[in-house]
Amino acid sequence: MNAHRVILIVAGLSLAGCFPYHYTLRPGISGSVVDFQSHTPIAEAAVVVHTHIRFSEIHDLRLTPNSDGIFFLPPTRQWGVYVVPMDVFFPWSEVTIEAAGYEKKDLHLRASAMGPSKFALGEIRLSRIP
Repeated sequence: MNAHRVILIVAGLSLAGCFPYHYTLRPGISGSVVDFQSHTPIAEAAVVVHTHIRFSEIHDLRLTPNSDGIFFLPPTRQWGVYVVPMDVFFPWSEVTIEAAGYEKKDLHLRASAMGPSKFALGEIRLSRIP
């Protein structure tokens, strides 16, 4: 292989390291919060989504379930340019569910920047504090 071909191959590979994509900034979540024993909705609960954006950047978003204990947060997605291998994404979020008189529950959501962008958490049962 001559030097001219090697230079073209190296240049082509380095230019191929940049591409546009639609990534997830914050995953969407849905579910319901109920009492562990009675299975009745806990409408006064708080659902807090902690999203890791960059090394030290964490965004918190607080939701309140409706009167049936149901909550929904749509995902936040954004177009951007990915530079290989420079861009680093933190593909996780934490969700804290708490209510007065109940033990708090922490959930960890793991995903890649490419998805999944929605998590159906189902029925989250909180136990009363003794």
